[in-house]
Amino acid sequence: MGARTPRCLTRPRIRTDRGGVVATVFLDWLLSFGTGLLFGRFGMATFREGRSRLASRAFRDGLLFELVLVVGIALGCYAISADWMWMYWVDPSRLAVGIQIAAFAMYLVAFVAGFLLAPELERLRRGAALWVVGGGVVLLTAVEALTWNRLLHLGTFAAGTAPRLGTALAVLLGVGLPVTLVALVVALRRLSRAGQPGPVPGHPAPADAAARA
Repeated sequence: MGARTPRCLTRPRIRTDRGGVVATVFLDWLLSFGTGLLFGRFGMATFREGRSRLASRAFRDGLLFELVLVVGIALGCYAISADWMWMYWVDPSRLAVGIQIAAFAMYLVAFVAGFLLAPELERLRRGAALWVVGGGVVLLTAVEALTWNRLLHLGTFAAGTAPRLGTALAVLLGVGLPVTLVALVVALRRLSRAGQPGPVPGHPAPADAAARA
């Protein structure tokens, strides 16, 4: 008998009774939430007293970013492989159109939630929003590392494994993700340069504090 290949060197097998696909972790809404946190944090300088934060430049810029890049890429991936976008938890061919629309609306709900939460976190402790984002990045990276073989196992409920889907998704994500990251950095830098961050809600500005001394 020949020597057996160590398990650590063998490709993990995906076992499922659902046509060669296996449910895995859904990450998109968490990414939208984190995007909202970043725009809410770096856009605090654009907030105006007495006006809704949703009327600020930061929200407009962030919403445009979310719609064009985040939701845009998600829609592209959904057109290529709706089964993969649902992470194989449900068969999208059996879902009502309204449910699928609601799923994409959740991207915006998650973004708005993160945007509105960021100033509140900063009110509790300056830099708290960035710590939450950093923790989220670490968590998502760990989840992706632990489920990498599942995330790369592309297929459909109808046909099982489908390598061509992987090629199309790789092209879209290979171009879309770097563009998104560069655009995010540029947008956040522009917001941070719009002015020094205003006083954290609930805390007096340095000038006011000095005048009261």
